Amino acid sequence: MVCAGYMVGGIDACSGDGTLMCSVEGLYYVMGVISWGRGCALPGYPTVYAKVAAFQSWIETTIAPYP
Repeated sequence: MVCAGYMVGGIDACSGDGTLMCSVEGLYYVMGVISWGRGCALPGYPTVYAKVAAFQSWIETTIAPYP
C-alpha cells in the first residue's frame, strides 16, 4: 500500500476509481490503484493505493497469453 494526496485536502478521487500515475522523463507509469480513502478530500487523509509493483509478476503472468 502507498498513500498519496494533498495533506491540506481538496483534491481526491472521492467516489471515482482511478490510478496513481507518476511522470518520469515524459513517460507515465501506473504506481498505484485506489484501494480506499477516508471521506472525500479531507485534510490529513490521503488516498490509499495498492502498490502496482507488488503485483507486477502476477500482472505479467496474467496478460502473457494475450499479446
